[in-house]
Amino acid sequence: ATGAYSLPLATYLYDAGYPVSVENAARIHAFGQSELIRNKTDKGDAKMIARYCHLHKPPEWKPVPVNERKLQVLINRLNTLKEMKRMEENRALTSETIVQDSIQKVIAALDEEIKEIEQAIKKHIDNDPDLKKNQALLESIPGVGEILSTTLLGYVGDMSRFSSNKALVAYA
Repeated sequence: ATGAYSLPLATYLYDAGYPVSVENAARIHAFGQSELIRNKTDKGDAKMIARYCHLHKPPEWKPVPVNERKLQVLINRLNTLKEMKRMEENRALTSETIVQDSIQKVIAALDEEIKEIEQAIKKHIDNDPDLKKNQALLESIPGVGEILSTTLLGYVGDMSRFSSNKALVAYA
């Protein structure tokens, strides 16, 4: 499985010392179809997954470092708050005057939360030498500012782990 729901389990197993591979469910499903496996039981699925792993030897998965995970969480929260603010601003354009004051209060509260999360992101990067170094490196590229560099750090992480520009683009 891939996605937000599988990551806590995969991280837990990795931290406990188990080898972990994270595979796309569609790939496993296609393997089962190619093997003409039609069972719909958990036991049957477990056997099919074990056979897939035995034959294909998927690479071991390693979790994103904690500092990058925390940055991702902060960036996701910031994006959520900004989306909530846009929703309220749109609501303000079409709502009756009787609720305008309430909407403006919500927008003001969201502005405060956005500022707090932005400060938390800045502090998190400033307190981590690797993140700070990578942000400075990214911002040395013409056209890349604080917002883009922070987003790239959060979602791509340490770019030195990529062997080439093509590898980075393939990841993104």
